[in-house]
Amino acid sequence: MNPFPARHRAMLASGLIALLAACSPQDDMETDDRIAPPDEGALQAAARSVLENARNRNEIDGYALEIGTADDIYARISAGDVQSVDTQVAIASAGKPVSAAVLLNIIDEDRGSLRLNRLRLDEPIARWLDGTPAGNTAAAQEVTLRHLLNHTSGLEQQPDCVESELNGSTSLMACATEILEAGTRFTPGTRFAYGAGSYHVAGAVAEAYTGQSWQSLVDERIAAPLEVDLPYLPEDNPRIAGGILTSVADLGTFFRALLVRDDRLMGEADYSMLRTPQTDTNQGRLPNVTATGYSFGLWIEDPAELAEAGTAGPELSAPGLFGAVPWLDDDRGYYAVLLLRLSNYTTGLDLMRELRTEILARLP
Repeated sequence: MNPFPARHRAMLASGLIALLAACSPQDDMETDDRIAPPDEGALQAAARSVLENARNRNEIDGYALEIGTADDIYARISAGDVQSVDTQVAIASAGKPVSAAVLLNIIDEDRGSLRLNRLRLDEPIARWLDGTPAGNTAAAQEVTLRHLLNHTSGLEQQPDCVESELNGSTSLMACATEILEAGTRFTPGTRFAYGAGSYHVAGAVAEAYTGQSWQSLVDERIAAPLEVDLPYLPEDNPRIAGGILTSVADLGTFFRALLVRDDRLMGEADYSMLRTPQTDTNQGRLPNVTATGYSFGLWIEDPAELAEAGTAGPELSAPGLFGAVPWLDDDRGYYAVLLLRLSNYTTGLDLMRELRTEILARLP
């Protein structure tokens, strides 16, 4: 099953992108004056050359890019239809790591607590949906949060209520209930099937468990500590799998936090899980994706490909439908965030690989 059907792409493109600030594309390029690349600009210049070549080939109309390490930002640039490094762009599945981080933050906070019904990765979600129609479904009795976050739940990949959410006609819990009532298509935990349905249900579990809205959880647990803006659309039925609008600077701050294992977001054990394959993706991975593992919101790159590129990794990435690709590399100690406005993700992955080559060749 194609996880990105044509009608889904069309709805997201027309619904999400139409909500972005409208202004005419500009051909001038922007470099954030607050950033002084420690290598005197060689890496920034090489990265811009890769992206400008893609513009000249008419593959992209613009871009925003940030490259950094734990201590320095080597590049923060934009051009074309991404008017500035602060322009908010729809990033689709590139936002899944943020959603996973919210759940892991809640779980981490509860570790060691005396709460009897605390949130856990490996118990059926019916426990936290008790008293709701969703909790009474057969699927809720067998699906766990781990299944939801690593796409092995067996739930429908692209449910109609997730696609139709753009008109705000339902709620997160109502949509999650519909997904669970439809049942599982295979035994949870036995297959990898990438999509939006599982994350929608995970978001509903978080709301039911905490009594807070999804956006308030994101703001409180991720956005406020990092001083970034991560709004999810639409408001009533937020797209947990990919409804974020964000800038390259704000998403870069989040990925820097993942790189340095910022304890304001989650604990060391959670960061280790993010770097450990939770499922094999060789059966069911998307076209042009070479990752051989998936954790929670993050693809884990094939070690053989990384070795050929000149790094031991692990490399974690989250390509999104509209071309956004954030990634980080533990071995070389850097992160990068590429934002584009496209109708496909494969171009973003191709450019990410070109940029990876330039980055690995020029990092100190």
